[in-house]
Amino acid sequence: MEIYLIADMHFGHKNIINMSKRPFTSIMENDLTIMKNWNKTVTNLDKVFVLGDVSFYGKGQTKQIVRSLNGEKILLLGNHDTSKSNKWWMDVGFKDVIERPFILNTKREFKINMEKLFVLSHMPITNVCIGDLLNVHGHIHDKEIGETLNKHFNVSVENIDYTPISIKEILKMELM
Repeated sequence: MEIYLIADMHFGHKNIINMSKRPFTSIMENDLTIMKNWNKTVTNLDKVFVLGDVSFYGKGQTKQIVRSLNGEKILLLGNHDTSKSNKWWMDVGFKDVIERPFILNTKREFKINMEKLFVLSHMPITNVCIGDLLNVHGHIHDKEIGETLNKHFNVSVENIDYTPISIKEILKMELM
């Protein structure tokens, strides 16, 4: 089992292509590319933490997309997801829905040999010093955070080649 992270897919959001300078000619190309990359990377034995901003489609199309994606999916609500209830998100295919940032311990929770604490959030946490924790987030798409007291890793799709990234890959980059 691998643990993956991704944020800001924005399925069905036509304006995201221009707003975030995505290299797609249509929202269909955007959606299909992310779905294809996801299923080439993630198996059904894996777990994926989606750090917000999933879909602008209605329930039927969102359900079709989410259920077509491999792995056990856990949603941490993003600013574009909160208009729907937790039940709505679980109905479309998420195993769990989380409403606020939370901490993952890689050694204890995922049996990864190295202990590292990740604070998962949709928006970057910039107003609190969190020591040696790594804040893994989305929300800012292809923008830089700037100088802060925290360490950050942005998993908005624009920064991870429109493909979920594993915790092990993030750890490798973090240690370089």
